[in-house]
Amino acid sequence: MRFYPHSELATRRTRPLCDPSGWGSQYQIWFVIASDIYFNNQGGTGGCSRAFLGATLIRHEANKVRSSPKKRGDAAVLPLLSHTKGIKIEEGAWYHTRMSFFSSLFKKKQKSVLGVDIGSSSLKVVQLRKEGGKAILETYGELALGPYGGGEVGQATNLSVDQISETLKDLLREAKVTTTNCGVSIPFARSFLTLVSLPYVADPKEQKTVIELEARKYIPVPISEVQLDWFIVPDANPSQANQQNSSSGKTIEVLLVAVHNDELSMLQKTISTAGLTASFYEIEIFSTIRATVDEPIKPVMVLDIGAASTKTYVIEQGIVALSHSISTGSQDITRAIAVSDNLSIARAEVLKKEKGLTEASLNAPELVFSRIFSEAHRVLVQYETTHKKSITSIILAGGGGVTKELGAYAKKTFAIDVRIANPFMKTEAPVFMRSVLEEIGPGFAVAVGLALRKLEEG
Repeated sequence: MRFYPHSELATRRTRPLCDPSGWGSQYQIWFVIASDIYFNNQGGTGGCSRAFLGATLIRHEANKVRSSPKKRGDAAVLPLLSHTKGIKIEEGAWYHTRMSFFSSLFKKKQKSVLGVDIGSSSLKVVQLRKEGGKAILETYGELALGPYGGGEVGQATNLSVDQISETLKDLLREAKVTTTNCGVSIPFARSFLTLVSLPYVADPKEQKTVIELEARKYIPVPISEVQLDWFIVPDANPSQANQQNSSSGKTIEVLLVAVHNDELSMLQKTISTAGLTASFYEIEIFSTIRATVDEPIKPVMVLDIGAASTKTYVIEQGIVALSHSISTGSQDITRAIAVSDNLSIARAEVLKKEKGLTEASLNAPELVFSRIFSEAHRVLVQYETTHKKSITSIILAGGGGVTKELGAYAKKTFAIDVRIANPFMKTEAPVFMRSVLEEIGPGFAVAVGLALRKLEEG
C-alpha cells in the first residue's frame, strides 16, 4: 500500500416532530422524511435520470440507553433508514450519534467506498460512490468516543484497539454502511511532517538516495521504527530553478512524512477487527486539504480545530508549506462554558453547538478562541515574513468549526477572507439536505477527503 501526501480531485430544515418529555432533557430526536433512489435510464442517448423517492434522516442525541505494516519497498512505503426505534447497544454502553441515511433501497451499479476518520473524540464515516463522474453521498455517521471511555461527548479519549473496533462496528451498523473498502486517517499528532532543504542531484536515482539518507537527520526516532515517505516540492519557476540547479551547491525543498510502525499496526488491527479492508492510511492533514482547499496556487491557511488540539497549516500549490500544532481544542471551549455558567460538560457541549458565539452571556468561548486565533495569527505572520508571500484566505475545519457564528468572529481577528469548510459540496446529495450537511461539514472534512481519494483508486 502506498502513501500519497496530496492529490487533487478535480431544505428543508429539521424540526422536532415529537417532544419525548417523559424521557428526560438529554433526549432529542429529530426526524426528516425524505428519499433517495438513483437509477440509470439507458435510453437512446445514454442519459442518466435520477429520482429521489425516500429515506430517513435521524438526528438522535441521547445520554444513556439500555442501561504490521508492510515492509518498505524501493519507493514510498506507507500503505499510507429508516427506523425510529432506540439504537440497541451493549448493556451499559454510552453513545452519541448523528447520522443520515440516504439510501436503503436503491441498487448500486458501481462500487461504494468508505472514508474512516478515527479522531481523539469521535469516529466518523462517509460512504460515497461514483456515478457519471460525480461523487454521490450515500451515508455518513458519527459516534462520540467520550462516553465509551467514561467521559462526556466531545471529550478526547485514549481507548484501546478493541474498544475502538467495537465502537466502529456500532457506527458501521447504525449508519447502514454497505462496503468494506475504505481509506483510514492517521492522526496528525501521531505523525511527523516537515519541509526541508536538501542537496540537489541531477540523477533521479541518486537524488532518491540522498533524500533517504538525509531524512535520517530529521526523523527523531530510528528510521527502522517508522514508515517514511517524501515528496519533492515543485518549484514555482521551473526554468529559473533548472538554471540555478545546474550549478553545484543548490538545493531542493522536500516534504518528509513519517509514521511510527506501532501506530500503523494499531490502526491496521482496529480496521481489520471491525471487518474493513483498507487500501491506504493517510495523515489527516492531506485528507482535509483534498476536501476543503480549492485554491491551486496561492497560499491558504487551514485551522483544523480538533477536540484536544488545533492543527494549523499553510497550503501552497497543494503542498503543506508549514504546519503547527496548538495545544487548545474544542473540548477546552466546552470546559470553559461549563465552568463559566456552572453547567455539566454534556450541557455545555450542546450549548456550544446550538448557541456558540451568538449568546451574549457566553464570553467563555470567545476567550478560548481568542487564544487559538492569536497563535494562528502569529504563525500566519511568521510565514508571510519568511516567504515574502501573503496568505489569501483561512479555512476553518474540524469539530470546533461547527460552533455557531465562528466565521464572523474569526473575521474580526484576521484581515483576510475567512470561511467555514464545507467538504460535502464536493459530493452530490439531495438539495433539502444541504443545510444539514453545511452545518456539520467542518467535522467531516477528513472522512470526506478519505472517501474522495478512495474513489480515485477506481
